[in-house]
Amino acid sequence: MGEFGWAVRLPAVSVKTSVAVRLDTVALL
Repeated sequence: MGEFGWAVRLPAVSVKTSVAVRLDTVALL
């Protein structure tokens, strides 16, 4: 479960970060 958990968790964090940055950019514009 360890490696599989990381494989799932990292993309989820990346997507969440991308969405947060995108929302911040939209808010600034």
